[in-house]
Amino acid sequence: MEWNKEDYFCNDLTTSPKPEVGKILVTGGTGYIGGRLVPELHNRGYKLRVMVRGDADLYHERWPYAEVVSADALNYDSLMIALEGIDIAFYLIHSLLLGPKHFDTADV
Repeated sequence: MEWNKEDYFCNDLTTSPKPEVGKILVTGGTGYIGGRLVPELHNRGYKLRVMVRGDADLYHERWPYAEVVSADALNYDSLMIALEGIDIAFYLIHSLLLGPKHFDTADV
């Protein structure tokens, strides 16, 4: 998706960007909120790493300005690699699996 300057919401913010805070990790960057947060952070001058579960190479075109890593939040080793050198992390992962598939309200 091509973004134009007027597409960004952060242009109207009264706060100043602080890119000196270091590198930011965004998990869930392919989701609704993460997909909007990543370009906004980039537009404000932050260094970014985006964590995806799939093949990281497939996302370089989407975020050419960001480092893209493949990791799974349920896999400790891959998560530690994704977090290496990160100063701030946005955890935007959620699970649609909220409980047993056959939930019986009579058991509550």
